[in-house]
Amino acid sequence: MSGVWFLSLLNPIIASVFAFVFLALWFHQRARRYILGIVAAALLYVAGCTVQLSKFPADVGYNAAVSATLYSASIYLLFAGIFKRKNITDGYLLLAAIIVSIIGAIIYFYFVVNNLYMRVYVLNFGFGTLFLIAAYRLWRAGAAGVGDRILFWVILASGIQFFPRTVLALEVFDRGLLPREFGHSIFWLWLNFSLVIVIIGLALAVLTAVVLDIIDDLKKDGSTDLMTGLLNRRGFEERAGLMLAGAGTGPISMVYCDIDHFKAINDAHGHAAGDGVIKEFAVLLAAEMRADDIAGRIGGEEFAILLPDADIDGARAFSERVRRNLERSRFEGLQEHQGVTASFGIATRNGQEHLHDLTRRADKMLYVAKRSGRNCVRPQENTVVDLRSQAKA
Repeated sequence: MSGVWFLSLLNPIIASVFAFVFLALWFHQRARRYILGIVAAALLYVAGCTVQLSKFPADVGYNAAVSATLYSASIYLLFAGIFKRKNITDGYLLLAAIIVSIIGAIIYFYFVVNNLYMRVYVLNFGFGTLFLIAAYRLWRAGAAGVGDRILFWVILASGIQFFPRTVLALEVFDRGLLPREFGHSIFWLWLNFSLVIVIIGLALAVLTAVVLDIIDDLKKDGSTDLMTGLLNRRGFEERAGLMLAGAGTGPISMVYCDIDHFKAINDAHGHAAGDGVIKEFAVLLAAEMRADDIAGRIGGEEFAILLPDADIDGARAFSERVRRNLERSRFEGLQEHQGVTASFGIATRNGQEHLHDLTRRADKMLYVAKRSGRNCVRPQENTVVDLRSQAKA
């Protein structure tokens, strides 16, 4: 067996191995349905190689058209899977239009104008264009993590190599190549060697991105409160601690809040009603938060919010908006006119104060708010801020 044919056989073998790897991964991560698209892409690539190497159909034109269709479908499913992973919703029609053009040109340059060189150029330049378009869409979507950046650069490099490799092989080393010599040409050798590199690079890049996604989700699950979607105590303390450690000289305020008489709600209406109140309160918090604010469910009905670039007045205004919105809300499972209220304590960071100390002062203000009659905002000043009368005005 020559080196050229060894490389030709190596490509579908490698693709088959990676198809099995991704299929096994999908069995453990069935929510990531895009992985099945990657599996299908690998299997279609294997089918294309099989058609080309087995010379079935025997007619060169039909063989070229069938293998080109399988390769093109493989690339489309690969990028469709990668796009779905990033929630990219456009670009599919453009890829499909280019693929139809590639297959149409392959058919034309055999059955109308029989030109081997043009078929090679159409296929390689067409595939290179598909890769570059996919890289552009990933770049537009934003490289949020290490996996995204690796995937972008691998797809970009894979797309670029189609152009110089094809030109150099056909115009320098294989000029005047006859169709019967194609299987032993420098182009065929370079093509199969480069495809081995591309397949391994793409598969490892996609696998890396998926594994990093899984790791990120596991970290997020460990720091997220499943009922509300906010951070749990551990997640809040980690995020808030990092923010305080990297904060500049701007004001930072901590808001501690607690749903009033929550135990009575649970006792009178059941835990389902109580859970509904907690979920809705988390929604109200999230609606008032800015992009950099950090919120967490610290205990059963107790929440903490860290507000960067917010002084005592800003934190008080935030708390009052949430308090009013909660007071006006009605909840499923409670009596029609039964309202729910919350109390708020606020502390603003002093100098380079640590999270523990800032939290302790905000919690102290929350305790004072409870003693002051509940349903009020208690900042660290000496007076209770109770705007219920203003809300009625």
